Amino acid sequence: MNEDNIKETLISQVEREEITERAAEELKIEKAKAKLRLAEDLLAEGRIKYAAELATEKNDDIPRKQLNVIWDKDLASLVIERPKWVVDRWIPQLGITTVAGKRSSFKSYLAMHMAACAASGKPMLSTFRVEPTNVLYVDAENGVEALQWRVEEIKKGMGITEPLEKLGFVSMVGLKLEDAGWRDAIEEFLKEHNPCIIIVDSFRRIIEAEENDAGQMNEIFTEYMQPLTMKYNCSWVLLHHLRKSIAGNSSEDVLDEIRGSSELANISSSVIVLKRNRGSSQFMLINAKSRNAKEQPTLLVEVLWPDDGSVIFENLGATEETQLAEIICGQAIMKWVGESGRVEFKTKDFLENIKGHSERIIHAALGLLVKDGKLDKPQRGTYKCTTARSAGAVRALGEYQTEGGNCPEVPEG
Repeated sequence: MNEDNIKETLISQVEREEITERAAEELKIEKAKAKLRLAEDLLAEGRIKYAAELATEKNDDIPRKQLNVIWDKDLASLVIERPKWVVDRWIPQLGITTVAGKRSSFKSYLAMHMAACAASGKPMLSTFRVEPTNVLYVDAENGVEALQWRVEEIKKGMGITEPLEKLGFVSMVGLKLEDAGWRDAIEEFLKEHNPCIIIVDSFRRIIEAEENDAGQMNEIFTEYMQPLTMKYNCSWVLLHHLRKSIAGNSSEDVLDEIRGSSELANISSSVIVLKRNRGSSQFMLINAKSRNAKEQPTLLVEVLWPDDGSVIFENLGATEETQLAEIICGQAIMKWVGESGRVEFKTKDFLENIKGHSERIIHAALGLLVKDGKLDKPQRGTYKCTTARSAGAVRALGEYQTEGGNCPEVPEG
């Protein structure tokens, strides 16, 4: 026997022993349950003496549990490896990362950028160190055609001209995690390509479970994903959606905005949230949760589309989330102003028409627009368009390239 045959034989033996052990334990449990049913029947018949004898009878078949207590005096001496990262401080090894955002928030583009970075070793957003690794991108939404041109754009923007040997794709195959056949297929891939990061676009498409059911979601994670994670040293990045906004209402905790059961946020080692105003080339990148390190500052990221057919992600730097919310709300206000064709507005006009932002953020955004010369405020509660442009306003708020992004011309006189 050669070395490979020896290993395969031993692995098969281990798997058979595991199956035998599980079967034996299930048999013991069934015997214990049968004993309980018999005792209940005896008690129902008033035969207390026999039921008591049955209850006190020693039964070595009943599986015994034991608490493996680690005492404080021993804890410090344990040799435990510090957490490692696929993307430094953003995507951990041996864990689940959830990337959540509303539709058209650049989730898929960012995920492909992450995939190219992980496969090539180039830093994410040209900023965060990456540990090169194998990548399996599970596409359940876009199809091969979209994958082809999007990956080409991403690679061109990163200056990658050669095929990425560590990057592979599975597209629109109907994969479901509840299906043992598909789990076996994933496992066969991981046997040859580990460690690995598995990026799923989107998570909802590869599960049959009800995403609002905590029990079903917990089963997905603990029974199907975690065993593969621990056995093959892999990481998961799950693209998911945020809840639909309710006008004038926003959650204080961004984790509560993730659609479905809170079990997804609870089980994740890292949660990344994207927030983008429709029509803007900028989005907020929020590190909403990090189990293995301090949460990273919220970033403002711009997606650039040069004429050469590339896509570039530019990290504009860290800023406060509330300030970013005001900037994005300001973009929404200016877009609506341009589409309205009007030049004068009341505060209530904005409160009634700017959806998905709280009243406090709308007021703050209006103040920012006045400060940067995008709007005039001749009197309390009244706003007028201005043709003034300041470098600060253009840079901070972002000019809309689509029709209707600026104030209409203000007539003279």
